[in-house]
Amino acid sequence: MASTHPHLPITEAIPTALLSLPVATLRRAYPLDDDATFRPAVTPWRLAQQFVFDDAAATVLGLVERGRPLAEIARLAALTPDAVRQRLFLLAYLGLITPEQVPAATAAAPTPPAAETAATPTPPATPAAATETGAISEEARALERELTGLARRIGAMDPYALLRVNRNHSLTEVKRSYHHLSKRFHPDVVRGLGLGEEIIAVADHVTQALTAAYQTLSDPKHGGGGHGDHPAAHHPAPGDPEAIFTNAKLAITGHDYERAARLLANLIERKPDETDYHLYLAAACIRLRGRKREAEQALKRATRLAPSDPRGYVALGDLYREGGMEEKAAGCYREALRWDPHQRHATQALAEMEAA
Repeated sequence: MASTHPHLPITEAIPTALLSLPVATLRRAYPLDDDATFRPAVTPWRLAQQFVFDDAAATVLGLVERGRPLAEIARLAALTPDAVRQRLFLLAYLGLITPEQVPAATAAAPTPPAAETAATPTPPATPAAATETGAISEEARALERELTGLARRIGAMDPYALLRVNRNHSLTEVKRSYHHLSKRFHPDVVRGLGLGEEIIAVADHVTQALTAAYQTLSDPKHGGGGHGDHPAAHHPAPGDPEAIFTNAKLAITGHDYERAARLLANLIERKPDETDYHLYLAAACIRLRGRKREAEQALKRATRLAPSDPRGYVALGDLYREGGMEEKAAGCYREALRWDPHQRHATQALAEMEAA
């Protein structure tokens, strides 16, 4: 007798079920008026990224920021307000976002089914200004929370989500958003608010990722040129190597080295003669426990593919030097200098080794 048990993974079943709920039901349970505003969760549920989102939910997540009302998200995402309500409810249910101002009648967050509550942590409440101590302002604390939350998600975000735009935005709008976010998260701004060196480093990491995302979207090969003023008119296929490579580089920037290595291994299977794929795979593997040998092999392949490119030799030299193999390291640095006599890192490394 055939089983009647549904064969739908829970990571797919829950989003499907939530997105099928009537909007009127959602509005009775949660603050989803046109002027409702949300913010990224301070501590997103670590398992949320395992759930299957549709493109609309991913777009909405990328557009959520403090002070941006639901109606504005709908306009920017080119979705109906009700479609945005469904996605906001889903994202809040999974602990990825929280409302900024919750009316008393709807103060409770969506409650997971009983079977799930034990495994689903509740995002911590944002500390109120009255509980703050010391000279740090509430504005600074809010920015700190926003930066740390963004840093946790950055490895899983594509360039559009990072810049809080979508494929329907013009290059002018992409540029405007980039400048706004870069100014908001600039390390000097963070420093001026009195925050510590750790969060300043996070701000630097975030602004570097924003710059990489902007460079990707403004690159003519990506669609930013030759398509009028609309870089987003180009819709890369899910398996587009250029899009995958961009996501791999962003994953490295976001310290998600495991994901970067998976993406790059996929690319190398398809295009094994691309030198940069091997160089970036090595950069990811070097930072993963137990994968230094894989990094070494990737760098050797890169030097075979592009023997006049000094980057592979320099990276190999660094890898050998870190492992205490000084002679091998020196040989790699010298080979890099043979092809580029002005290679600064190789010159400095050799000088330090000789001085020692």
